[in-house]
Amino acid sequence: MPARGGPPRSLSKPRPLARWNRYYNVVDDSPVDLERLRQFDQLEQPTILRWADGLAFRVIPGEQLSRAVYVSGTYEPSTLCLLRELLEPGDVFLDAGAHVGLVSLAASRWVARRGKVYSLEPSEREFRRLLETIELSDVRNVVPVRAAVSSTSGQGFLRVAGDADSGLNTLGTRFAYEGVEVASVEQVETTTLDDFIEAHGLHRVAGVKLDVEGAEAAALAGAERLLGELRPALIVEILSSALGANGSTADEIFDALERADYRVYAVDDATAQPVPLEALASVDGQNVLALPRERAAPRLRT
Repeated sequence: MPARGGPPRSLSKPRPLARWNRYYNVVDDSPVDLERLRQFDQLEQPTILRWADGLAFRVIPGEQLSRAVYVSGTYEPSTLCLLRELLEPGDVFLDAGAHVGLVSLAASRWVARRGKVYSLEPSEREFRRLLETIELSDVRNVVPVRAAVSSTSGQGFLRVAGDADSGLNTLGTRFAYEGVEVASVEQVETTTLDDFIEAHGLHRVAGVKLDVEGAEAAALAGAERLLGELRPALIVEILSSALGANGSTADEIFDALERADYRVYAVDDATAQPVPLEALASVDGQNVLALPRERAAPRLRT
C-alpha cells in the first residue's frame, strides 16, 4: 500500500482519521486523495490491495466500500483504534456483521495465534468475499460462520443490496438509505449470541462488534448470558434509519445496555478517545463503545 502521510500503512496499526466516513461519498481536495480517487475511478478489473502487515483485500471497481478503503488506505480507523486497545493475544472476538472481513483481519493480528476471531456474515455474496479475504491474508485464527445475529435462532429473510451497496444488507423491512434497490432476498440462518457461544463452547469473549444494519437491538436481546456472565466490550453501530427498519430505536439499545450494567461511550472523531454518553441521540450514524461498568475505559496510545 503506498504511503499516504496520514492514514496507516498497516490495517492492524490504525491511527485516528477525522471524518473517515466521507470516503464513502466525497473526498477532500488534497493531492493524495484526489490521485487515489483518480486511480480508483480508472480501475476496470478487481485488484488486490495489500497492507504492510501482510493483510489484503480485493478492491471491486464501482463498489462504495472498495472506494472508501482504496482512497483512504484504511477502514473505520476509530473503531480499529479502540479494538486494538481492547483485544490482547489469546482473546476471543466476535465480529457480527463481518461483511468482507476487514475488522476480522485486523483483530486476527491483535488476538494473535492463541486467540480466535469468529466472523458472522449471512449474505451468500459477502460470505464468499469473506472467505476470499481470509485466504488472501492467510490468516489461520479467523472462523467464518454464515449466519445472521438476531433475537432468536432459526431462519430469517435478508434483503440483499446491489453490488455497489454491498454493506447495506438487512433483516429489516427496508434499507437504511433511500434509493438502494433490492437485488435479492435470501433465506438465512439466524442465531442469538447466547446460542452461538453455547454452540461453540465459548467461556470467555473479550469483545463483540455489532454492525448488523439495524438488528443491533435484536442482537442484544439475544445476548443475556453473554452480557451478564462473559461481560465483553462492545462496539455497536447506531443508525436510526436502519434501526427503524427493524422496529427498534437507539433508546432501546441504550436501555438494554443500562440493564446489563454497561456504560456507553461516544468515540471522538479526531482522536478516537472514548467519551461518556448519557443518551444516544447525538451519535446517529456512528459506532459507540459499551463497557461493563466495572471496567475502565481504555486510554488510546498516541
